[in-house]
Order: sequence, then structure tokens, then C-alpha cells
Amino acid sequence: MLARTMNRPVQDITALDLVTPSRALLGRDEQRTRIDGMLRAARRGESAALVIIGEPGIGKTALLDYAVSQAADMIVLSACGTQAEQALPFAALADVLRPLEEFRGALVPAQHEALALALAEEPGPPPSQLAVCVGTLGLLAAAADRKPVLICADDVHWIDAPSLEALLFSARRLAAGGIVMIFGTRPEGAELPWPAPIQRLDLTGLDRESAYQIVQRSTSAVPTELVLDRLFAGTSGNPLALAEVPGQLTPRQLTGLDPLPEPLPAGPTFGTVFRSRIAALPQRSRDALLVAAISGHDELPLLAEALAQVGLANADLEPAETAGLVTFTATRLMFNHPLIRAAVYDAALPAQRREAHRAIAGSVTGDLARKAYHLSEACLAPDDDVALLLEQAAAQAHSRGGYSASVHTYMRSAQLSTPGGARAKRLVQAGIQAQLTCQMDASVRLLEQGLAEATDPQLRLEATALLATSMIWCGRAGRGHRLLVEAAEALRRSGNDHAAARLLSHATLPCFLNREIGAGLRAGERAYELSEGSDVHTRFRALTALGCILSYAGQTERALPLLLEACGLFHHSGVDVYDTVGTAYVSMLANCLINMEEFAEAQKLLEPVVATCRARTAPALLPYALAICGELAFRTGDWPAAYANLTEGVVLGEETGSYGDHPYPRSALARLAAAQGREQECCEHVQVALSFYGGSDFHTIRTRSHGAMGLLLLGQGQVEKAITELEQAVFSPEARAVREPALWPWLPDLIEAYARAGRRAEAQRQLDDLIEMTELAGRSWARAVVARSRALLATGAEAERLFTAALDEHRSLSLPFDQARTELCYGEWLRRSGRMAAAREPLRAALATFDRLEANPWANRARTELRASGVNPRNRPLGGQTQDLTPQETQVAMAVASGMTNRAAAEALFLSSKTVAFHLTNVYRKLGLNSRTQLAARFAGKAGLAGHNPVP
Repeated sequence: MLARTMNRPVQDITALDLVTPSRALLGRDEQRTRIDGMLRAARRGESAALVIIGEPGIGKTALLDYAVSQAADMIVLSACGTQAEQALPFAALADVLRPLEEFRGALVPAQHEALALALAEEPGPPPSQLAVCVGTLGLLAAAADRKPVLICADDVHWIDAPSLEALLFSARRLAAGGIVMIFGTRPEGAELPWPAPIQRLDLTGLDRESAYQIVQRSTSAVPTELVLDRLFAGTSGNPLALAEVPGQLTPRQLTGLDPLPEPLPAGPTFGTVFRSRIAALPQRSRDALLVAAISGHDELPLLAEALAQVGLANADLEPAETAGLVTFTATRLMFNHPLIRAAVYDAALPAQRREAHRAIAGSVTGDLARKAYHLSEACLAPDDDVALLLEQAAAQAHSRGGYSASVHTYMRSAQLSTPGGARAKRLVQAGIQAQLTCQMDASVRLLEQGLAEATDPQLRLEATALLATSMIWCGRAGRGHRLLVEAAEALRRSGNDHAAARLLSHATLPCFLNREIGAGLRAGERAYELSEGSDVHTRFRALTALGCILSYAGQTERALPLLLEACGLFHHSGVDVYDTVGTAYVSMLANCLINMEEFAEAQKLLEPVVATCRARTAPALLPYALAICGELAFRTGDWPAAYANLTEGVVLGEETGSYGDHPYPRSALARLAAAQGREQECCEHVQVALSFYGGSDFHTIRTRSHGAMGLLLLGQGQVEKAITELEQAVFSPEARAVREPALWPWLPDLIEAYARAGRRAEAQRQLDDLIEMTELAGRSWARAVVARSRALLATGAEAERLFTAALDEHRSLSLPFDQARTELCYGEWLRRSGRMAAAREPLRAALATFDRLEANPWANRARTELRASGVNPRNRPLGGQTQDLTPQETQVAMAVASGMTNRAAAEALFLSSKTVAFHLTNVYRKLGLNSRTQLAARFAGKAGLAGHNPVP
């Protein structure tokens, strides 16, 4: 079994430990071939992952054992989930990684520290979950540098959440390296977040011939054909049932002389198959077997200590071994099938289970979490002593970064607490941990329960502020804003103005999402006023909050000085922004500076933040910052960098559970895909973003999504459909409060669509609104698109004057896509005015830009216009397009093109070096390149991947 290779140094795992494939592998030739192919590929340096899904007894464990038996020349690592250890953070990960101790020296310090903290080897602050994931990947890659690695994880549905996250992270990011990961799970595990790279194998019942062979090998009787058919139908070909049921039947039943029982003694859990064997054991053996089933420890010395608590010994388990239920090795006791452990537990009375839990708790020393768990399972009523132990265990889990386990432990602590302040505090703590794991709905529920019981003013204030944050990310931005304002007012009344300022600054954030600009202005003004004389961190947030909300309201003259003052504090006053809230403020500040066309200042903010987060292995802080980096790159025409940064933001947002972060880069990716004509990708991003919006008041996500679809359709020439989408983006009552023109890129799109559809009056109404915003804000981009939009509605010399004015504005600020669109409109107008020769220059300029940006629908329009003007336009540049690359290939290409080594790129992108090399090979092939020099030339002039370009 898998347990034979667990928790042992690599050099101690030998072929003697490898199991012989069981009879359940009859009829599994196709599955064995698939596993053999994965192992052969690993020996060639490739990586792969597989999840085997099937009902109990179907043969998942047998296939995992088969994989181990074929991997004698590989490093074999394994884990097996158990119900007893499901609440213990990183329990399964410790089983997998413990044999790799000798490879720890290959890790960078941040990864080494994260693993040491997670596995409770060193004291220190809690590591981020993703830092543990990156460390896991690094350690597996280091081991695979010596020889191929096989990881088998059985009963994954019972593996603790932090361990599973780390394993799935590695599976997602292993394209090469010689690592094979095989998971086994029951059908309920199919709902786990299996990433796309993991292949899926749904294991079903055996074929009739193989089923007959198993039955015939399981009994000395000779079953009749009719009995065999009945057994095959009654078990649906389940190998375990086929092997075990004949032992429950009489020879007369097997030979057809007596009827078979109805139903057969087998079911979904096959409890009855094992229950008769368990019932036939002596009482002392049954009691000992129950302790072994519950303990979660298979080591004989530890098991002996638990058994001694109730006057039993390991020798009392020998009858169970004779009955074929368990197997002894020199150091361990193993259940012969996971279902036997469950059957033992199910067969015991509740009082017997509680006694077993108490016995195990009494034997545990030095493991607070395990002791607290078993004591809690022995409780029939609230017990404040056990509740306190659980609280301490939850705090310990938090300190190791095991936030998922901490949620459940705090909840159980609250359940066992008598009513009062301690119970309320534990509910609030459970809500905090749920927030840290982005279980926002659960966080809201727990915090509301804690508030209902809390009487301490400070606890109520803390819980209210936390509840507001969870509500915001649940899509209830308005309710979250009001709670923060109420909590801030309570602080102000108590004389704590600076704490109130921090909450009021935070209260502006949901107003950007739901477009309640008036409410945001009131909170921002009050935060700014109360932050006078405060510490630099409070002042930075107040300046940023007020400056940003003023910019959204179109009050540029007031906003810009505040934002530049905030930049000064960031650069010169030691503002610590390296937490989730801090990076959000810096990213928001940079975003507003981008809107105000202060691109260099925005870059100076973003670059050190992203670089530091990468260096600290803190990817959970990156998603929103990367999204803003992507926005900057999109506007300034570095679309490969935009694609790389936005995609990385999406992936990290999902991997880290940065709830609420990934819809924003998704909507930005949708606009980029729309501009490049990648219809399927655009629609997919819009669908995901809008699914998040459903039921929430995050109006900005809806607006951005419909705007992206409108741009896609406009580029395709589907004007009426484009108008339908763009109207949904523009005609939103909440959005009209936003008066910053840069936040309305779809408004000039709608004006152009109206103009092309001949709906001039509607176009003029929207143009009037755009003119009003532009006069208020005074942006070069806005003045350019206003002039272009006016030209589309003008005639004769006035139209030409306006097109010329628009191009003059574009030349003062490098926004290539928008300038090329103006050149295209101008060329179209000149050509339709009969000025063929004059049309060619702007059309050629537009085509060159569209080809460079790979904005294919727009390039096609420019080519069509050039042909109509009497010239044959040049073909697209030779070689593949960067949009042919996968997101990860694009990220690798950008990193390597900037001069990074494979190892440096791997560390920055949280990949293995071999995976970087694998992706780089694909990049060369797809783009028709042969060297790093050519790659650098292909991406020359690009900003590159965020966080790798030092700011002067």
C-alpha cells in the first residue's frame, strides 16, 4: 500500500517496498498503459498529472499501487487523506515533502522559510499560502533534477485544504521536469478545483470477463453462469465487491442451489462486506481496531501508547490481521483498504467512538492540534477547557499559514464554548480566518454571529470593520461602505480620529466599484480632514482615497496635487505597502495617474511594488497591481506585456483566492482580446467577469465587460450589435456619476458606432456628454477622441480640420491604438471624398500600428481601405504572432527577452527552470525564432513583464 513509502528518506525506499499489483487490476489494461506512458514521459524529462475518480472499491488505490510498482527507478512520494487529519494544516504535505529534506538547500531563502513555517519546523510569522505552494514546487523540481519523481495521493477528498492547494499548484505549473502526480478520489472529490493541466480518468466497473475472473478467484466454489451474471449486475463490476461478496455467500448460493439474497451484501460503502468480519472479532480486538481507525497514526509505537490508555495493546490487533482487515509491517499497521477504516468507525456505537477519541487524546504529547481535535470529538456538551485548547490550536494553525484549518477549528471552539465574550471572540476569529481564505460568504455569516453575541465595544468595532470588508467582496459594496462609515463615526466619537480616518479611507474603495461617487467623496473628504497630523501610513491612504475619488468625479485640479503628494510619501517617507490593503492603495493610486496621463509616475509606483512582491515570494499581493500594469501597457501600446501581466494577474488571483481581484483583469483581458479580434477568448473573459457581477453591485465590472464586447463587434463591422453592447456599458445610472473621461473608453466607441449606423442625433447627444467631461478634466486623449468623434459627424473642410486636430493631440501623447483608429477614420473619410492619394498615408500609418499590435480586425479594415484607394498593401509580417502564444509562454518570453536567465525567470514566475525551458522552446517554434537575441529583438522597445525593469 501507499503507506509503505510514506515519511521515509528517499535512499531508504527500495524495490522491496513496492507492492504487487492486486487482482483488482484485471481489466485495467488501458489505464495501466496510460500510467506507463506518463512514467516513460517523466524519464524523458516531461511532467504530467492525473486524477483517478471513482466510487469506493473501484480500484483507484490498486492503480496508484501499480504506478508505484513501476517506479523503482524514481523518487516515490505519497500521501493518503484521512478524516482524522483533514483538519490538520499541511499534514498531507508533510508526508509528501519529508523524504526530500536533503534537497532543501536548493531553495531560495523565502521558499525555504515558508516551508519550514508551514511544516511547524521553525517559529515565525504565518507564511502566505502561495509562498508555501512555490516552495513545494521548488522542492519537487530540485528532487527531479536528480531523478524523476512520482507523487501518489490517495483519498484526496480527505486531504487537508492547504496541502491540496500546494499539490495542485505544482500540478498546474509543471509542463516539464520529470514529475508525475497521480491523485485518487471518490466522486465527491470531482468537485474539487482540479486545474486544466490535470488529466481526468473516470474509473468505472470492470468488463464482464474480468469480473467473472475475480469472482472465480475469490471462492473455491464453482459459481453457475446465472450466479455470475447476477453478481456482475448486482455489483456493477466493482472489483472490491466482486472480491468480497462471494465470501458472504454459502456454497449452495454460489452454485445456484439456493437463491441469492436481495439485495446482495454490498452497497456504495460496502460496509456490510467488512462488518461481519469485524463483528466476529473478540471485543478487545474490536476496541483496539476502533482506536487504530480513529487515531490517524499508523506507527506502532504511537498506536501502542493510545491503546495503553484503555488497557489494550498492539497484540489485541492480531485477530484483525488474521481476518484480513489489517497488515503489520516491522513499524506500521496498515488497513488493507480505506473502506475498512470507515467500516470500523461506522460499526462502533457513539459512546465507543468518544471513548476511543479520549484514549487517543490522552496519548498525544507535543501535538496541540491533534490533542484538541480528539478531545473535541469526545465532547457531548459545551466544555470551556476543550474550547480553549481548540482556540490555541486554531491560533497555531494560523501561525503556520493553515487558514482553512483554522476556520474550522475556531468554529468548533465556538460550538463548545458557553455563551459569553469568549464565544463571540472565537466566532469573530473564525470569520477573520474565513476572510483570509476568501470564503467571504462564510466570513459574513460568522462575523454576523459574533456581532450578535459580542458586548465588548472594541470587539464589536473590529468585527464591524471586518464584516464590511467581507460584504464588499461578496458584492455588497454599498452595505460594506455604510458599515465602515458607522464604525469610523464610533471611533471619532471616542476621540480616535486617526483610526477613524483609516476606516473612512477604506470606505471610499467600494464606491469605485458600485459608482456611488457622492458617498465616496463624503468619506474621502472626512478621511482627509481627520488624518491631519497622523502617521505617514494613515496620511498616505487618506490622500490616495480622496485624490482618487475626486479624479473619478472629474475634479482634476483638486485631485492631482493630492495624488502627487501621496506619491511623494510613497517614495520618500517609508510607507509600508506590502500587505493586501497597502498594495491595493498603491495600485489604485497608479490607476488614477494612468487616467490622468501621468504614465511615468504610475510606472515608478508599480515597478518597485511588483518587484518587491516577487522577491518576497508574496504573489498573493500581485493580482490587482499586475492588472494595473496591464492597463498601462495596453494604453501605451505594449500589448504583449499587457497580455502577460493581465493573465498573470488572473492566474494568481485564482490561485491565491484573491476574491474580487480576478474579475478586474478579466475585463481588461476581454478588451485586449476584443481589440485583437480574439472572439472566443473575449467572450470567455466577459462570461467569467459577468458571472462574478451577478447579484452584486459591482457596476464597474458589468460596464467594462459590455464595453469589451462592443469593441469586439465594432472591429468586426457588426455595428448594430456593437451598439446594443455599448449602450449597456454607457446607459447605466450608476456610471453617469463618473466624470473622468479615461474611464469611458466605450463612449467614443458608441459615438463611432452611431455615426456608422447613420444615427447622428444619438451620436451627437453622447458627444455632448464627452465634450463636457473633457472640458472638466482636460485630457489629451479625451481631446483627441472628441475631435475624431466630431469629425465623424462633420463634412467638408470642417471634418478635415477636426481630423487634423485629433492627430495633433494624439502626437502629444503616445497611445498607438487610439491614434491608429483616428488615422483609419481619416483615411476612410479621405478615400470616400475621392482623395485617393491623400488617403494612403494615414491608412499606411494605421496599418503599420495595427499589424504591430496584432489588432487583426482593424488591420483588415485598413488593408481593405488601402486596396480601395488603388494600392496593394503589404502582407502581415512574417513569423507567428505573439497572440499565438499561451499566456504562460508569453510570460516566459517577456521575462527572457528582458535578459533574465531561465532560473531567474522561473523564480519570478513561480515555475520550475525546466518548465521555463519547455515554454521557451515553444516560443521559438511559434514565432520562428532561433535564439535569445532574436527573442530580445522581437520584443525590443517593450516594457516587459512587470517587476523586472528597474526604475531610474
